[in-house]
Order: sequence, then C-alpha cells, then structure tokens
Amino acid sequence: MELCDSAAISLKTRTVIDEGKFDMELLPAGTRFTLSFEYMVLEKGLSANITEYFVAALSALESGEIPIGKRKRRGFGRCHAENWSVY
Repeated sequence: MELCDSAAISLKTRTVIDEGKFDMELLPAGTRFTLSFEYMVLEKGLSANITEYFVAALSALESGEIPIGKRKRRGFGRCHAENWSVY
C-alpha cells in the first residue's frame, strides 16, 4: 500500500476545509491480483439476456473501461483484466 496526502475541499467556497487533511491508502501502479466472479443462472428463460450483459461487463473490464475503487474521476482506479478463464 502507498499513502497519498489529500485535503477536503468545501463545495461552497472551493477552499480547503480546516483540519480537512486526510491520507488515502492506494495500491501502487502495476499491482496485480486475482479477481473472480461467479455467475449463476437461476431461471432458464432469463439467461440469454443476462449472459449477454455479463459478457459485455467482462469485456469492458478487460479493455479498461470500468474503473474500480474510489476517486475514479481523479484518475484513480484505472485497471484492466487479462487472461480470462471460464469454468
């Protein structure tokens, strides 16, 4: 983990809030970890559409279109997936 200093900003005044300093714990760039999903079809009639959406979500994660974690609009949380396996 890495620590990143930050400060709370007032939405009204757009200035730093007194005693608004805080630290964020971040994973360093290049960190790799295993991620797994379990997809269960409970009703056969619904499986075609849901499977299509699930595959679309996995594809978006693979291409880096889905950020994970906090402060995504500030550039944190960028990630991508690779080497998918389906069992």
